[in-house]
Amino acid sequence: MFGIFSKVKLLLVIGSIIAMVAAAGLWYYKDTQTRLARYATNQALVENALETQKTQTLNLLQDIRLMSETINELNADFVASRQKVQELENTFNKSSNGKDRDFTDLALRKPGLVEKIVNTATADTFRCIELLSGKEPTEKDEKNAKLKDCFNSSND
Repeated sequence: MFGIFSKVKLLLVIGSIIAMVAAAGLWYYKDTQTRLARYATNQALVENALETQKTQTLNLLQDIRLMSETINELNADFVASRQKVQELENTFNKSSNGKDRDFTDLALRKPGLVEKIVNTATADTFRCIELLSGKEPTEKDEKNAKLKDCFNSSND
């Protein structure tokens, strides 16, 4: 009674079990391959992002270095300009021979003299601006001691 039908049933059950195990194995393999491909894509994206981040970090460091150098130059220029302002402030309180004077008192006592001094200095300043802007110095400019600094500094 358990003869041939039992064997066929047993073979069908065993075959079904083997087919299910094979199907589960195939499903597991395909799912694993899909996950590995997704992980590889994600890894490539992460590596690309890291490389981009490294490049941007290096660019930022270069920019910071450049800004630092620029700030140092600006600070040095600022100190130099403050010294020039101080020299200019002191200029009014010293006579041409280097003696101390009260410029306000002089202006009140001798307005014509002060006007002449200011007009001459203004003309020299405008000529200095022309020289600094690229105008060629004339022989008269070269003889004027006050203007020598103007065209000498424009050649720096």
